[in-house]
Amino acid sequence: VAQANDVSSIFWNVGSLAHLRNREVMISRTDWILDVNLVSVAANLPLGENSALGASVHVLSMDRIEETTPSAPEGTGITFPAGNLALGLAYSQRLTDRFAIGVMGKYVNETVANSRANGFALDFGTLYQTDFRGMKIGMSIAHFGTKMKLEGREQLLRVDIDTGLGSNPDDTPARLETEAWPMPLVFRFGVALDVFRTEQQALVANVDYFDYRDFAPGFCIGGEYAFNKL
Repeated sequence: VAQANDVSSIFWNVGSLAHLRNREVMISRTDWILDVNLVSVAANLPLGENSALGASVHVLSMDRIEETTPSAPEGTGITFPAGNLALGLAYSQRLTDRFAIGVMGKYVNETVANSRANGFALDFGTLYQTDFRGMKIGMSIAHFGTKMKLEGREQLLRVDIDTGLGSNPDDTPARLETEAWPMPLVFRFGVALDVFRTEQQALVANVDYFDYRDFAPGFCIGGEYAFNKL
């Protein structure tokens, strides 16, 4: 969250974009477990010396899933798609030569068969650069937004509202009520520090603290070594 040196940092700390001086485009594809694929695209556009725009796209997809029902627990022979989409537009501004802030608005869509959930969220981020060994201090709050709720054709059905009566309609239109769930809100705080830096070599250490809505908080420790600017 603090080592902001390319456009991929838009996913970790949107406040870092104002520190990027070049236009960049990033495309990433991850083949994940259980035939799940994640494609991420990001781009930035510097606006002078102190501000920048950014955009991001997340597309999560998977192989079609076989439908099961209470009467056919082994499968009906029908398959259906599922996936997620997130579109973001960001703005970052340097308030001083050391301190920058940023915000990103996101549209989020989740699809399961013929049901869909839509939501909107905001990311906030700050980045502060110090004079001590290239130290950077970053903070971000991601996915602060509306709740998601699946709605679609799968919730429609016809029921007999009183099976004890023989004269009442047995195909009354009804809709199953689905529960809404919150976005996966996450708070991150991190520090990046130059262990050493010369004209040919550099070693940067990182420590991140993260606190997710649905998981216990924790720490991450990492580092990046660069040789001859490769």
